[in-house]
Amino acid sequence: MTAHPAKALAATALLAMALTSCAQQVPGTPVALMGGAPQDSKTAPSNPGGESDDLASLDPCDLLSETTKSALHVDGAPEPRKYSHVKACGWTVHDDPLVPSGYHLGIAVYPEKGIDDAVATDGVLTPVQVGRHRGVQYFGAGKSVCSIALEVTATSRIDISGSGNDDAGRCPAAERAARLIEPDLP
Repeated sequence: MTAHPAKALAATALLAMALTSCAQQVPGTPVALMGGAPQDSKTAPSNPGGESDDLASLDPCDLLSETTKSALHVDGAPEPRKYSHVKACGWTVHDDPLVPSGYHLGIAVYPEKGIDDAVATDGVLTPVQVGRHRGVQYFGAGKSVCSIALEVTATSRIDISGSGNDDAGRCPAAERAARLIEPDLP
């Protein structure tokens, strides 16, 4: 059997992201805007109601349209993963000028874990606003994964993550993906 180091790194990063994103929130730092207008932090979740049930049936591999894949330079097939509390999907990206060395793009759906449940390796959850969704940016897996967790309800979220060897490119890649995916989220 031939070893595939890129796939092994991607799978490890996706698993680490899924497993490190489920505890208590640590207070963050100032709000960073990533598109859209800021919302008052006292505003109700962006989509109150039964969206958590919708998230339970949502396939994260379906969240990237062909147009979005092209804009993100995704060149690999989706790699679905299912864990007890999260469904995730990952893609390999090689030809992205933002991250010339390549990276792994991951999307994880947490139907029963809100942004307050995200766990940061360094204990820092930075509040962000992406379009109409409130969220947090954080590092997982020993800072090898940069994630943007977007709130769907107070108790559900979708994480968009960039992982790989390029420290400078991980977060901008995750932020760009979050901006492109966000308009289609519940």
